[in-house]
Amino acid sequence: MKLLFGSRWTRLIVVASSAMATAALATPSASPAQRPTKGAAGDNADGKKGEGKKEAKPAQQAGGKSDQPEPQAVELDTDDGVLIAATYFPSAVGKNAPAVILMHGYGEKQSVFWPSRTGKDLAFALQDAGYAVLTFDFRGHGRSVQLARGAEQKGKEVRLNFKDMKNPQHFEGMLHDIETAKRFLVRKNNEAELNIARLGVVGCEMGASLALKWSFHDWQFPPLFTGKQGQDVQALVLISPSYNFKGVQIRNELAELQRTLPIQIVAGKKETKAFGEAEKMHQAGVKLRPTDTKSQLTAANTKMQGGSLLNPELELEPDLNRAIVKFLDATLKTNPSKWETREVSEGDRVVNK
Repeated sequence: MKLLFGSRWTRLIVVASSAMATAALATPSASPAQRPTKGAAGDNADGKKGEGKKEAKPAQQAGGKSDQPEPQAVELDTDDGVLIAATYFPSAVGKNAPAVILMHGYGEKQSVFWPSRTGKDLAFALQDAGYAVLTFDFRGHGRSVQLARGAEQKGKEVRLNFKDMKNPQHFEGMLHDIETAKRFLVRKNNEAELNIARLGVVGCEMGASLALKWSFHDWQFPPLFTGKQGQDVQALVLISPSYNFKGVQIRNELAELQRTLPIQIVAGKKETKAFGEAEKMHQAGVKLRPTDTKSQLTAANTKMQGGSLLNPELELEPDLNRAIVKFLDATLKTNPSKWETREVSEGDRVVNK
């Protein structure tokens, strides 16, 4: 097994073996993988060979704990035939571990959650705090630019590019990416690696809108006689959210979830428009649940927004990564939901428009 970037990183590929109809039925298998070369498919979302920087791998360096399981690179087939590149940060505490999905913004990559590859990055900070964490590249971003095997259009390779995604229908398709990420974590739950019933979701800008819409769908599925099939999201973190991101409207879903879930809203306060919108969202939640003491508005002393707020090398005040971990500690670790196995099937809660 080849180690890259030190003891915290072993590159593994986990493939949900099938495309389209059988994607959700298979249990992912692991095998060694080689590091993609510059200009390889998925290395540059613009599809220009040799341009752009190589994607950094999340190897924790000095300053972070060394006794945590190594992050694993995983590949997942969505139910609509897109190959999603993801990174799984296992927890050392097994089925007692809450789970967190981290979702980047438009034009960003999953590495926004581990830019310095140290314990100060959000993904590593959560792992060090006992969480099982999954990051991934939305379709058309990072290395998620190819259709799954067998899903090529008319025998031709199709490369996806976020720049071609301009309307709400394109973003609705990204809900399949989140659903696939959730199913991966359900399988890890069944292997006693985490507790999916204590799930937190973090999203930046576009990712905040999609996280909110998907979480709303998650809460539309009532329990079955055989156990839970949804209502797993127990906390939301929205970083620089917008009521209307490129036509994706979230006002109604936000209002419904604010009645149910603790929500942390994060934004740079020196950018008037973005922070003003964040304040309105938070105040609307206060009116809906005036006794909810866990929801909060966290303001950073900067004009920056989105994933840029999470770079620990900028030393922003307050430390937003620490603030997010603290919020999730207060909402997920105190949640009484017990661990149980789940069913995973072909049609397992596929999110449609």
